[in-house]
Amino acid sequence: MNALALLKREDCVRIEHSAPARSKVLFVDWDVGNICNFRCSYCPDVLHNGSRPWLDAAAASRFIKILSEHVRRQAKTFHVQFTGGEPTLYPALSSLLEEIGGEGGSAGLISNGSRPVKWWELVVDHLRSVVLSHHIEFVSLNRFLEVAAFLSGRIRTHVNVTMLPSRFDECVERAKLIREHCPHISMTLKPLRLDFGQALYGYTDQQMRVM
Repeated sequence: MNALALLKREDCVRIEHSAPARSKVLFVDWDVGNICNFRCSYCPDVLHNGSRPWLDAAAASRFIKILSEHVRRQAKTFHVQFTGGEPTLYPALSSLLEEIGGEGGSAGLISNGSRPVKWWELVVDHLRSVVLSHHIEFVSLNRFLEVAAFLSGRIRTHVNVTMLPSRFDECVERAKLIREHCPHISMTLKPLRLDFGQALYGYTDQQMRVM
């Protein structure tokens, strides 16, 4: 059954955004490749082993133009959130961010925060938001704090502290330190799921209450 036929059925429910302004924004979650400079123990290999090379830059540019034309016909705008892998390693990212802005869209990304502040200085004006994931096994804490402080002073910044059970208390202390250093961020103590599936790691009841 096609989409139009479904919309005509009386037993179907139309799903719309609760905020009218958001209903005019097409959200695109864009995975540009699975290359990552971290190898977190809880992360499936397919999310960091480089088996999917970076998206062709020319193809990505063509998609931005098609996307822009599509939302313009619908009197909408668009927001692209880049993911990976680690999207800040994608060579074409900076030019794509500029292109998105030039087409009237906005952009954000999910990153492990490992790039130096100098790199973020080059792209921050083309970003509306960023989600930084704190991975305790590989993160450089000082760099993470510098990046989070820089970004949160300029754009909407959220931090996910991934809560590795074997280092749970240390993760909590890191979260407190990040909060003290970067008062303008939002933050989640993020429980981990086995192989990123439905089942949680074996957290204690106390750990669940903390999160």
